[in-house]
Amino acid sequence: MMAGGMAGACQIIITTPMELLKIQMQDAGRVAAQAKAVLSLLTDWKRDQDIVLSKLSSDFAEINYRTHTIQLEKRVDDLQRSSRSSGIEIRNVNDMETDVDLSSIVLKICKAIQSPMVKLNLRYEKKDPAGQLLLSCRPCSREAKYLLDAARIFNKDRPVTNKLNTGHIVIDGPFMPIYVSVSLPGFLKQLFYKARVFAKSNNYKYCWYGKLFIREND
Repeated sequence: MMAGGMAGACQIIITTPMELLKIQMQDAGRVAAQAKAVLSLLTDWKRDQDIVLSKLSSDFAEINYRTHTIQLEKRVDDLQRSSRSSGIEIRNVNDMETDVDLSSIVLKICKAIQSPMVKLNLRYEKKDPAGQLLLSCRPCSREAKYLLDAARIFNKDRPVTNKLNTGHIVIDGPFMPIYVSVSLPGFLKQLFYKARVFAKSNNYKYCWYGKLFIREND
């Protein structure tokens, strides 16, 4: 009885070499499957990283291109400003053909707006098809300032219909407004305008426009 009970309580598992090999092969299969899954994850991760790196490389190239473009635009702008420094644009005087005509127009404008007569050593640039006349006052920017200030004062309290126009300098045909302004690229014109407003509201005495610069006093 006792011997039988003891035999029933113990279980001896005998594994043959073939069964052991089968178990090992199953374990190896599970390990291989896990390794394959890990490899797939690593492959996906590498692909994602390659996409990110490619995007970053493209972004850096775009940034470098834009930076280079901005630098070139700034250099071009600096060259334009230096070549057109102290310049004045007079627009809507489109029937002038020679330097003599241009000089006459400038003198008539000075007389009409009661500006000191500018010396006729101004350099006249070729007009564009729209009738824009560019006067380059080199090197005496004071003459340009006189002309700009006088034109501004002349137009200040006048109605639109009586601001400086071709009738004031006796040009035949319908009256056309004559615009006298500083010769600057569009974005600098706006900046110059804001600089002048700031200078005026803060009692600054000077505001230059060749390279925008303001000074509070002497």
